[in-house]
Parts: sequence; structure tokens; C-alpha cells
Amino acid sequence: MSHTCPLSSEIIVGGNHITITKSMVTKVLGIPQGSEPVVTQSKCKEVTDAVNRIKEKYVERKQYPISKCEELMKNDHDEVSFMRSFMMLLISTILAPGKDNCCSIEYLYSLVDISKIQSYDWAGMILDKVMSEVKRYHNNVNSSDPQKRNMKFYYEGFLPLLAIIYVDFLDLQGHAHQLNYGVPRICNFSSQDFIVVSEADRKPNSEDDFGALQIRDISRTPYAILDFPSSAGQSAVPHEANTSHPKSFNVLDPKSQAVVDRLSLYWDTEFKMKTDNYVREVQLLHANVVNKLVTELAASHNSSNNHLETNIDSMDLSDQNLCEKFHDAMNLEVPKSKIVTPTKSSRSVSIETDTSSGSSAPEHNDTSAGTDENISPKLD
Repeated sequence: MSHTCPLSSEIIVGGNHITITKSMVTKVLGIPQGSEPVVTQSKCKEVTDAVNRIKEKYVERKQYPISKCEELMKNDHDEVSFMRSFMMLLISTILAPGKDNCCSIEYLYSLVDISKIQSYDWAGMILDKVMSEVKRYHNNVNSSDPQKRNMKFYYEGFLPLLAIIYVDFLDLQGHAHQLNYGVPRICNFSSQDFIVVSEADRKPNSEDDFGALQIRDISRTPYAILDFPSSAGQSAVPHEANTSHPKSFNVLDPKSQAVVDRLSLYWDTEFKMKTDNYVREVQLLHANVVNKLVTELAASHNSSNNHLETNIDSMDLSDQNLCEKFHDAMNLEVPKSKIVTPTKSSRSVSIETDTSSGSSAPEHNDTSAGTDENISPKLD
């Protein structure tokens, strides 16, 4: 923590500045980065009363031991209560552990309504908590009181965050020990990784002075900022951050990072939505083409009549093989697994004869495929 600046949320080693952001916290822990701040108190009487009622389940001998969460999870079969106890255990042991090995009971204010868990900014809460403890550490070790400087203190929060992010920026090229850079980082980073890399980064003839290894650009770390596909259909290319700080290595300032994070989330959401819509439209189009094909085939077989109501039950349109023959004959570039067979209710077709030309033409009803239940495909 001595190399971390709580005011700028930076790790500073050997003149290199690593700015820690909420998106990094998300990649380390795999937790939501919602828009609403995590709540630890409330002036609303209804919320306060609800929290006090829930607290009673966790109290034991006037304390809130973590073991109580485990006990409730084993015995409580109510889904809401189970999720609340699980979140309380997760917060109290990993996300925001306290100093006294008890439940971080103040976070119950954010757990009254379990459905809102995803909307809270857990990443921001964790980062703020860590930097608050870093500030307290600096105040203690730099105190003018010699007795206070030499005292041992216990600190709260997910402090391993600092070590994991710092190690991920170290250049281990050429070293025998290589890391698994998969995310969430906490699932792919071991204590053995930390021990080996710490030894490699330790400066010669020193016990606690680090910085022997080179620092990598952020684009070569698990925290590469953007992953937008290139226009030529090539693989995604990591976006390199801007270099505004003379001693930095392409890390965005917090305000710019917030903009990038917001647009990156927008990209992910819009891309998925557009892709899903495209697949749905192709399936609807295919259903339309197959049904019009059947209609016009029936029309061509009955073209000698001026007006005919014909039922084409003689053709088994639910036969997948028959539909695949139509598919091959028309050279439709849709996977056969997506072929949609017409329903029985769509087999009766009306055929009008054009007396001026002497040829028959089907009368099409150009309603939207999405609203005609007879031709709407069954989507997975």
C-alpha cells in the first residue's frame, strides 16, 4: 500500500503510474458495475425497519458472526433469504471484509430488495473502500506520533486488488513462470503466482523494494480498454489508451475511462441486440419465402380455373424432407436446421385468375411476418 496514491487511485512504482479504475475491479472480481451507489444507511423508516428485522436473523450473542451466514444458507430454503445470506457472506469475506471477522451488516441496506443487486455499483464501492484504507495506512505510517507509527493495524476491504493489478502489468516475457490471464482474475490468480512474481520483481539486495521488472502497456494486459471489431472483419484489436501523463504508460484518466467504459457497455448491448434482431428477421424471412413458395406451387397446379379455393393437404407440408427439397431448389442460404415448416392452418390458399393475360397469379396478402401467426417461426 505504500506505493499506492489514494487521491488519484494510482499504483506508483519506479516512476510508472497505474491508474486503477472500476472496470479493472470488475475484471478482477467479475462483479456488477451498476449505476446506483451501494447503500449502507437510510433515512426511510420503512427501509430501516426492514433492515432491523433482517438483522435479527444474523445476530448471535450481540454480534454478527460470519458463521451465521453459512448456517442460514444451509437451513433456509427460501430463495430470497438464501441470496441475501450468500451476498452477506460474499461481502463480509471477499468484497468488503471488516477487521473483526464479523458480517459487514451495514450492507443489508442494499440487500433489502434482492432484485436490485445487479443495479448497484459494487465495483465502485470496492475501489472506494480500498482507497479509503490506503489513506488510513498512509496517515498511520506517516504519523508524527512515533508510538502510532510502530503500532500494528488491521485494514479492511479487498486489498489483494492492488497486488493482482500490479502483477498483471509486469512483463514476464522470458520468465519460466507464466500467468493465466483469464478473467475474472481472482479465479485465475494463485498465491503461488504472487510468490514467484514477487521474487522476480524484487530488486537485488532488498527485502521490500520492488520494480525490477518492466511495466507493460495496458493494451497487453487483461485490462485492455476496448475490444471493438475492425471494419475489415479481422479479429478484434485492443485499443491503446492515451498517454497524457509523461510518466504513464497509456492509462486513461478516470473521467476519460468512465466515458470509455460507458460506450464500451453501450457497444456490447447494442451489438447483441442487433445480432439477435438480425437472426430473428432472417428466420421470419425464411418462413415467409417457404409459405409463398407453397402458395405459388399450388397456384401453378390449378392455373386452369378462373377462381379456386383449393386445399393442398395432399402435399405434406409438415414433412421436413419436402421443405428441405424446396430449400435446395431455391438455393436459400439459410441453414437447414432453421427451416420452418408451415402450419396446417396456412394450407388453404385463395387463387385469382388474371383473365386479361390468361395466366393465374396468386393473391398475396403482404402482412408482416412477425404478426401472422401462420408463418411465424418458432424461435429457440
